Amino acid sequence: MKQFLRSIAVLLFLALILSGHAALLLHNHHDLCDDAMISARYARNLAHGDGLRYNRAPAGARPVEGYSNFLWVLGMAAGERLGASPRLSTSMMGGAFSLLCVTFLCLWVFSRTRSWTPALLSAAVLASSLPFAIWAMQGLETAAFAFFVMAALGLHRPARPSPLPWLFSLLACLTRPDGLLVPLFIAIREAVQVDLDLKVKGGLRTWLKKIGRQLQPGRSLRKRAGQALLFFVLPFTAYTILRWAYFGALLPAPLLAKTGYGLTGLLAGVWYVADWIKAQWPLAGLLMLSLAMFAIREGRRIYQRELFAPALMILSYLLFVVMVGGDFMPSHRFIMHLAPLVIGFSVIALAGSDTEKQPPIGRRATLAIYFLLAVAFAWNAGQGTHYFHHPSFAREWHQKQAEWYGLAASWLLRHSRPEQTIAAGDIGYIGYVSDVDRIIDANGLVDFHLSRLPGAASLVTDLDYILGESPDFIVVMVHYYEGGGAAVGQTAFDRSALSDPRVADGYRFRVEVPGWRSEEFSFDDFRHRASRVYFRIYEKNPER
Repeated sequence: MKQFLRSIAVLLFLALILSGHAALLLHNHHDLCDDAMISARYARNLAHGDGLRYNRAPAGARPVEGYSNFLWVLGMAAGERLGASPRLSTSMMGGAFSLLCVTFLCLWVFSRTRSWTPALLSAAVLASSLPFAIWAMQGLETAAFAFFVMAALGLHRPARPSPLPWLFSLLACLTRPDGLLVPLFIAIREAVQVDLDLKVKGGLRTWLKKIGRQLQPGRSLRKRAGQALLFFVLPFTAYTILRWAYFGALLPAPLLAKTGYGLTGLLAGVWYVADWIKAQWPLAGLLMLSLAMFAIREGRRIYQRELFAPALMILSYLLFVVMVGGDFMPSHRFIMHLAPLVIGFSVIALAGSDTEKQPPIGRRATLAIYFLLAVAFAWNAGQGTHYFHHPSFAREWHQKQAEWYGLAASWLLRHSRPEQTIAAGDIGYIGYVSDVDRIIDANGLVDFHLSRLPGAASLVTDLDYILGESPDFIVVMVHYYEGGGAAVGQTAFDRSALSDPRVADGYRFRVEVPGWRSEEFSFDDFRHRASRVYFRIYEKNPER
């Protein structure tokens, strides 16, 4: 009877947590971000029989892989076939995966600690995370990718080979290219035995020798290799070959366009991670403490081995975020890919595991975990309250994208014809709403030529190539800085178009519509600046 009542209480608490998270998701059900509308155009063309392509013209041209979320595009295409708008289909998918993340996190922590209290507290921390809820509803694959990553690494048990980690690894890789880190670290863990006891007498040399002796081939590799081959290697290889044959490239264009930033990109990546630590310091502190305990705790060899792949994933992905320069969108979208994994890893690493006859967690450690999770939950609640009751750039950015891009997109819809061509930088809403047959993406996300320029998404451009394609309309994004600052183009393309006489001679200015009030951090002088973004639209002169 006591066990029955305990089970009922657990279910009620979990239902309460999920209900609270669902309410937070609904409260953040606003406009989709501009990048999501790029995927939406691919999905619409696929659903309407035009193939997996962004541009329908010129006829016979090879399509460009301008998305990096294949499974997500397929889900949106299914929604299009059923008559659901991108806003509805992505909200349903994002909300469902977000709720799955909360549920799986709870079950994962319980399966390792054999205690419902830290499991439910972990679920409550994730469920109350405002950035995670925001990005689940912004139209992108964030919550789905986070779930596949956590499921693959959470279900991975070195002592109990299973195909499920490889299957979820495959889904993670089909959702985002950086998902390849997941099967890589699972494979490393399957291939070697790693004991991470760092307390070795005799100095660094002795410690290195001990680690070297422990890197020995694991047992039962034949069964593990067969599972990896059947559930990951073969299907992913087939997918890669089909992609290569269809698009003519191994890497998606956005991945190429958003590389080559050099030192500026590294600084931006370091600032991005540091800003996340500042904004989410309880969770970041929990992670740092758990990584330290994971490395030095004695008597917990088995749980260390189970958490070895998650630890590598967390550290490597943070390094990956730094290397790619972070992300320009507010609320740390890239790190939200790791949020459920970070919480689960941290709690399990601090608690240890009771699943392999390990010593039970001590009272002091229990109280420390509960205290840290309570602080994280309270911080999340305070952050959410402040967000909803105080205006901010982040809140406007997340809630008003359709309004900001809508004026320019609707103007182009009214004044262009389907067979015409538009050259623009931010092509999400503009491409989806105008629905012209061809968009020349100045940022290189859906253009083979431009994507291969290092830093094409903002640092470099090829105006000769763009003007050589003879677009009927050119959309330039201009920042008017506060305090009487000059009008400056947002990207290299915008700046070049504003100063090139060929644009002034061959095109006539038609309209300038307002966008958003922007806040940015410059790595040239390390200062914050505020500006108002406008869209300038030029149309080709009829006599030209």
